[in-house]
Amino acid sequence: PKTRKPRFSLHKSMGVLSLPVDCSPDWFLQIIRSRGEEAQHLHRKYLNNNEEADNLRLEVSRSLRLSGLQKGSLIDDMKMKDCCKRLVFVPPNDRQVFEGLQLIVCSDYEVLDNGRIRVPWNWR
Repeated sequence: PKTRKPRFSLHKSMGVLSLPVDCSPDWFLQIIRSRGEEAQHLHRKYLNNNEEADNLRLEVSRSLRLSGLQKGSLIDDMKMKDCCKRLVFVPPNDRQVFEGLQLIVCSDYEVLDNGRIRVPWNWR
C-alpha cells in the first residue's frame, strides 16, 4: 500500500513551516530541502518588515515626544504603518500639541477616561 505523506504548510507572510507531528524524519528532511530556503527568505523578510515598523513607531514617538503609542486591537500592521508615516510628517511647529500624549491608533476619535487619545489610522 502507498503511504500517505503528511501535509505541511508554509506561512507566506512569516516564513514558518508547519509540519504535522506524525511527519517521518525522511519526509521532514525532504520538506526542509525543498522549501527550507524559501521559508528562510520569507522569514527574513518578515523580520525586516517588523524591524522597519518598530523603527517607524520609535521615530514617531521621539519626534512627537509621545508618552505612548500603541496599535488598537482591530488595526492591522499595514494600517498602523500608514498612520505612523503620516505622523512622522507632522510639521515641527505643530508637534508640541502631541507632547506627552498617549495615542492609540484605531478606527475612531475618542478621549478615554485614563487620558489616552484614540485616533483613526486614516486621519488627515
